[in-house]
Amino acid sequence: MRVLHLDAEVGWRGGQQQLFHLAMGLAGSVVAAPLGAPLLAQLSAAGGECLAHPFAGPLGGVLALRRLVARVEPDLVATHSSRAHGVCAAAGVPQVVHRRVDFPPRWTSGWKYAQPLGYVAVSRAVARVLTDAGVPDARVAVVPDGVDPLPWRSAVPRRPISGSGPWILAAGALVPHKGHLHLIDALARLPGWSLVLAGEGPLAPALRAQAVRNGVGERVHLLGWVPDLPALVAACDVFAHPSVEEGLGQVVLEALAAGARVCATRAGGVPEALGADGVLVPPADPAALAAGVLAAARRPRVTAVRWGVDEMVTATRAAYRRFRTGSDASRSAAAGE
Repeated sequence: MRVLHLDAEVGWRGGQQQLFHLAMGLAGSVVAAPLGAPLLAQLSAAGGECLAHPFAGPLGGVLALRRLVARVEPDLVATHSSRAHGVCAAAGVPQVVHRRVDFPPRWTSGWKYAQPLGYVAVSRAVARVLTDAGVPDARVAVVPDGVDPLPWRSAVPRRPISGSGPWILAAGALVPHKGHLHLIDALARLPGWSLVLAGEGPLAPALRAQAVRNGVGERVHLLGWVPDLPALVAACDVFAHPSVEEGLGQVVLEALAAGARVCATRAGGVPEALGADGVLVPPADPAALAAGVLAAARRPRVTAVRWGVDEMVTATRAAYRRFRTGSDASRSAAAGE
């Protein structure tokens, strides 16, 4: 089956990492992403089939997409970002949508969400959001993120800060829904602990200011993007994931694969990712988050791998075939065959 994957983002976050694994594992995959997207560079270096595609401009994205579909002649088009979903819907191209976020669709987007052949939801929590918005159960498949455990299990621990006191690591984009402001508030309740944030994003200045206001400025360390995240995860005393909204939490799965002690919030699909292998606390509750960090620090280290990359690829392939078969049956019925 030849699948054209569309991703309109220019970052390198969980969705792009999962698409990389999917494209490399699913024969017949072609990935289109914006020029300069790290996803294109990663795929090209690994020998994947990929090309640059504009997702902006007056009618440019729509017209270019129609030309691209005519050129690639895919059996199925899969979209992996909201903008790609919108362009595909505007172009009238049948698609399967990968959904990674747990917030409900806007009521003004009803037409956009009614068109796809099906949805691949990253968690049961995301699937519930879709069905609550009116998507039939039969058009939703749950396929969690897959993790390659090797780089996480084999990492050599590296402490990125000086001193011998305990420290918390959080990793992810520095954006409001990731809840880092609540984690800095929690740090004020944890004397002697330090906090390391690995990631980039527009919230960085606000996080620094919040740390100073709370009197913990010297204990908060913003590293930006780090290439050796597994080494940091393997070394931290507690890995924290304080999101207030989260489709699943790929980094939680990766932390478990590294054997980290994890404290996370009950946001979206995070409980599905963490299971009983860590401490869960309510979202947006610094006091509970601080207590959860201390509780996690007392737990033994447990290495857990929920879902591997091969399992993710196999389940996605099955979902694609189901949605495509259903679409073919619907067209045959409409034609009176």
